[in-house]
Amino acid sequence: MSEPLLTVLDRMRTHLLDPDALVRAVASGRRKGQQPPWRRVELRYVDLKAGRHLQVTAYDETQAHTSNHLVGDAARDAVADLLEQPFGNWHVDTTTELHQVRVTKKGEAMLHSKPRPTEVEAERGHDRDKQRLLPEDDPVLVALGISDQQGRVKPSRQAKYRQVEEF
Repeated sequence: MSEPLLTVLDRMRTHLLDPDALVRAVASGRRKGQQPPWRRVELRYVDLKAGRHLQVTAYDETQAHTSNHLVGDAARDAVADLLEQPFGNWHVDTTTELHQVRVTKKGEAMLHSKPRPTEVEAERGHDRDKQRLLPEDDPVLVALGISDQQGRVKPSRQAKYRQVEEF
């Protein structure tokens, strides 16, 4: 059943601004006759040295633009700016619920919410290691001269390491 768009977006705003419950949110698509500045935007909370921040990753056609906003006024302003954009779909995952918002051609919102079968823990780390097929200290890479004896890829061999990963 459709509801007024502003009412649904205000409800989603409370989920987006909850640093303890939000797991991840994604805005994508476009409303009829409008084009948002980004192809897709992802939101999640991360723990940095300076405290918990709202991380906003906005994707255009070629690259990702990441910005971190301190919990409070900065995060509230960032969320307000994103909710004003003409995105056609919002997926908001919290620790206990899943919410999907779709904007209809008439400009109304279709909200579908359901509880999670089990409560999940939100991942707050921001400095993750990239998943590689071969670790940098693999004996094959050392034998080929791509990595040094300590298991680090030589600076002059980074391109070759990426090429080996592709194959």
